[in-house]
Amino acid sequence: MSVLMPRLLIVALSVGGLIHTAAIRCAGAEPSQKNYALVIGIDEYSGRWARLRNASADARDVAQHLQRLGFSVRALYNGQATRSRILEIEFASLARRVESADRVLVFFAGHGHTQKDERGEHGFLVPSDGGEDPSSLISMDELEAEAGKLKARHQLYITDSCYGGLPSTEMATPRSGVDVEQRVTRVSRQVLAAGTAGQEVVDEGSTGHSLFTGM
Repeated sequence: MSVLMPRLLIVALSVGGLIHTAAIRCAGAEPSQKNYALVIGIDEYSGRWARLRNASADARDVAQHLQRLGFSVRALYNGQATRSRILEIEFASLARRVESADRVLVFFAGHGHTQKDERGEHGFLVPSDGGEDPSSLISMDELEAEAGKLKARHQLYITDSCYGGLPSTEMATPRSGVDVEQRVTRVSRQVLAAGTAGQEVVDEGSTGHSLFTGM
């Protein structure tokens, strides 16, 4: 079971196709319905984490694509994407603005981390100021808690990160005859992850983007 949802819906599309199809058809949306996105891309870290090549480029293209679809986008790149900025400012702002009919998409490209202890494996996203201490990172438990504060009936989280630490998930293929429009009107919280614990995510691709985002 995912830390962020009861089941994971996997659609055989590129990230761009998933955003366009499942995330959210703005035409035909209810008059009061709004679409929000928080997009984060980090190549440069102040701590021990190696520099990445394509995370910020991936995030910039995703942000532009979402803006074309009518999303209200907040984007954080490199040094802007600190732990406090992500959690205390951006998620707090979403919690104030988002209503139940709205839709939220969060995209993260950067380092992830998995830590093991006697209780098992714990996954983290690494902000730009993340260090050795796990308290300087963003745990999946914290991300789940922030998601729970949002009233939006549809939330989609896309993580393109190494060693993200997400536990194994139930993978479901859409049944034939089920309209996408029916799916996106249900109350749901979904996650699309490039890798799980122990899987290193490829930062390079043939298009100047990561393999995950640039397909």
